[in-house]
Amino acid sequence: MGEIEQPMNSASRTAITSRLGRLLVDYPHILLALVVTVLFLSNAVRPFDRMLYDLRLETITRPATGTLAVVEIDPTSINEVGVWPWPRDVYAGVLQKLARAGATEIAVDVDFSSRGKRSADDVLAGTLRELGELVILPVFRQQARPGAATSGVHDTSPHRDFIQFVQLGSVTIFPESDGLVRNLMTTHVWEEKTLPSFVTLLAGPKALGIPEFSIDYGIDPETIPRYSLVDVLNDRIPGAAFKGKKVLIGATATELGDQHAVPVFRSLPGPVIQAVAYESLVQDRALQELRPEAIIGFVLIVAMVLGKRLTRWSWQWAGLAMVAAIVSTEALAFGLQSFYPFLLPTVAIDLVLFLCFLWGLLIALEQKAADLFRHAMMLLHRGGVIDRVLEDSFDGIVVTDSIGRIERANKEAARLLGTSPSAMIGNSMAGFLPEVSAMENELTALEKEGHEARFVGPREINVSPATGLPLILEVVVGRFVIRPSETKWERRTNTRNLFSYTFRDVTARSELAEKEREALEAAVAASRAKTEFLANMSHELRTPLNAIIGFSEVVHGELLGPIEPKYKEYLLNIHDSGKHLLSVINNILDVSKIESGSFELHEDLVDLRQVMEACFTLSKGWPESADRNITMELPEVCPNLFADERLLKQMIVNLLSNAVKYSESGDSIGMTVAEAKDGGVGIVVRDTGIGMKPDVIAKLTEPFYQVDSTLSRSREGTGLGLSLVAAYAEAHGAELVIDSEFGQWTEVRLVFGRSRVIGPNFKAGSQDEEDDPTRQEPEAEAASVVDIRPRQTVRYS
Repeated sequence: MGEIEQPMNSASRTAITSRLGRLLVDYPHILLALVVTVLFLSNAVRPFDRMLYDLRLETITRPATGTLAVVEIDPTSINEVGVWPWPRDVYAGVLQKLARAGATEIAVDVDFSSRGKRSADDVLAGTLRELGELVILPVFRQQARPGAATSGVHDTSPHRDFIQFVQLGSVTIFPESDGLVRNLMTTHVWEEKTLPSFVTLLAGPKALGIPEFSIDYGIDPETIPRYSLVDVLNDRIPGAAFKGKKVLIGATATELGDQHAVPVFRSLPGPVIQAVAYESLVQDRALQELRPEAIIGFVLIVAMVLGKRLTRWSWQWAGLAMVAAIVSTEALAFGLQSFYPFLLPTVAIDLVLFLCFLWGLLIALEQKAADLFRHAMMLLHRGGVIDRVLEDSFDGIVVTDSIGRIERANKEAARLLGTSPSAMIGNSMAGFLPEVSAMENELTALEKEGHEARFVGPREINVSPATGLPLILEVVVGRFVIRPSETKWERRTNTRNLFSYTFRDVTARSELAEKEREALEAAVAASRAKTEFLANMSHELRTPLNAIIGFSEVVHGELLGPIEPKYKEYLLNIHDSGKHLLSVINNILDVSKIESGSFELHEDLVDLRQVMEACFTLSKGWPESADRNITMELPEVCPNLFADERLLKQMIVNLLSNAVKYSESGDSIGMTVAEAKDGGVGIVVRDTGIGMKPDVIAKLTEPFYQVDSTLSRSREGTGLGLSLVAAYAEAHGAELVIDSEFGQWTEVRLVFGRSRVIGPNFKAGSQDEEDDPTRQEPEAEAASVVDIRPRQTVRYS
């Protein structure tokens, strides 16, 4: 059984320890409260509480009531009497005079434990018998010798000749651990019975309800009536001074040794301490310290309410809260001690507040240290990354201070300049690249002029390193400013101006650029030669072609006489072939002019209707269009255009020619003119031919491009038609738009801007478009920038 219990107990202890550790981590203020409680119960903080008590006593002062007078055995009295110890009849005389003066109670703090001169003792005994309980004589307990144990004490009481007639009161005083007389007991155990103290008998029965109290040293001893005993004995004090008062007789002369260390006043005679204690009782200023249980409760409450927050708030707010709480606690203690006879030990409460704040501060410092460590690691990492980037850079990078001394240089910079990084540090950059001085001056001048220039370059500089071949470096000079940060930890006051130099070897690039420039010049020269050759050849070919065409027309027209029908057919073929070849040559000539930039427009006012009708009629006469359904639809009122009429006709004819070429027998080809959305004019040619794929459309305007090689072989053409249309349209500021669906249709739109429209605008129909039941919306795939169905039209077929 024991073998089973042992692991269980060990596991339980481990679990409890783990929970306790977790509790202390999550709730450190509870641990701090427990620590303060232990310190409080062990009286470790008591000296500090006493210091605060004394400070408050010095501040909270009040006068004596005047109901008690002290008759002092002072140095004057000792000198005038002339002997010491005094004969007992001296005390008898003083007692009789005080009684006759009307004193209500007389306490004599003088040791009468031994016999004196017989006659004098008899006089005193008679006086005590006469006055009876009006007189109080002292008993006290003292150690048999200094440092003796408790059992080694000696009790002292008046002689039996004096004790039987009077009251007895204890005058024993017990100093605290700091050697100061702070507390006084109202009763003492004497010979197995309870005996009241002097001050208890003087203050009356109500004092018996207070077992022990702290003397209120805020009561000013100087306000207590004090008289020299010899003055009372010689009737130098008016009797009215003691009437109705209590009187305390005791030694105040320093040489008599009845001096005690006390708070506030450093030391006071024993009778004066008794008098202040009496005043504390009669003024309800018998100070009582709050019970330890209450203080522990305060500590726990403060730790739970404020301690948790002090350990979690920022140290600034926590510090303010701690100071406010401590000030509030001290104010409460001050108020209690001022208006009520209570002493509030505040050090434990203040200590738990301070420890909670200190704990939070330590946590904040730890977090700050961790943040600083992370920041330092980040800076090291960043510096390492920057170093790595600099060293791995393909560019040479140099950083100098404001006067040009090199602070940093990577390996590539040293290699390009034919030196080492260490040899560059501290030297001037101008010593390695003299040309950068001019760039620095240029950058400085730009900044002085108010320009926000941060760098100058890139500039190419020829260098000849001592360790290598001549190089061409591309150099950029920059300038940046490091200003002091705005954080409270910043110690710098001046800004730093730094220069950066970035350069790379562009020798190969420069040589390549030179070769490219030479190749470009050669290509331009070749293109110019080609263009000139084509233009010259075109001119040279047009002359014999015109002769061939002219003579074929003469012979075909039988102007020189009739010919055989067969020859007439041959001549027609020769004429048509010559015309076709002339058209090709003209197109090539136009392409050459466009490429050379010598192409010119001959613009004039053009009747668009006439041009459209002419092109329509021309297309109807082509042999290939015989089996095509070619139609044209024009508005009733057709505007004029400001354009080159020849080129306008050529564009429309080329569009119609392509439509005929890339359509099949029975397909439809439509022409129309409509108003563009911006007020311009759109010429639309649409066919239901073979259509095109989207990737083909983008290439249609390239010179000599045809849809594919198969079509190229089966259909005539040079591939210049649409490229010339695009060039002519661009020359007019017009837009060429091509839409198509493969195998279905193709639509080409030639859109002229509003600035080229001259003359009558399009007229609206007799009814609104929305109310026309015959109107059909254009198909989505044929969406256009022009309205391809004018409201009021004339149809050609």
